[in-house]
Amino acid sequence: MQRSEFYIRFLVFAALAIGAVPAWAHAGHADIEGFVHAAMHPWTGVDHVLAALACGMVGAHVGGRAGATVLCAYIAGLVAGSLLNGSGPAWLVEVALGLSVATIGVLLLRPAMTGARFAVATAAGFAVFHGFAHQMEVGGQAPFFATAAGFTLSTGVLLLAGFGLQRALRVLGVARGAVAWPLAATGALLVLRSY
Repeated sequence: MQRSEFYIRFLVFAALAIGAVPAWAHAGHADIEGFVHAAMHPWTGVDHVLAALACGMVGAHVGGRAGATVLCAYIAGLVAGSLLNGSGPAWLVEVALGLSVATIGVLLLRPAMTGARFAVATAAGFAVFHGFAHQMEVGGQAPFFATAAGFTLSTGVLLLAGFGLQRALRVLGVARGAVAWPLAATGALLVLRSY
């Protein structure tokens, strides 16, 4: 490992580890009302931000139509999860959110080995838990379509940012592991801290 790659890994891991708390997005503001509040929600939790960015990066790795399908599958899973009404054991959802970050980080390391279909299925599957968590916050007190549109649009921006970030890292010649390993480790920390 080159010295510059080590420093990049260290800085990324340190930044992510500082934010590895039990899903910040799910504490203290269950009164999400309407589009604007729902659009802000994905940005307030490190689990949501990292999962969407990483999924966008996986989409860029997969490339082509299959890469776009990864992003669309994440959005579809997000909406499907929000339709599940958001009631259930919160600790299980927190564990699933942490696992999503860790698993998508591992996918970044070896996207070609997993294949596009697996990447699409993984993105959709984990997004269901993120949509479920968003709906847990809303709880039926706010209009569903306004909140769903808000967090879906905001998550779409995060997915596209991850897609662009991966393209930029590829152009700069940054190794996949410089981001993927710290991301996977942060996901593991999120899982451990959810207990």
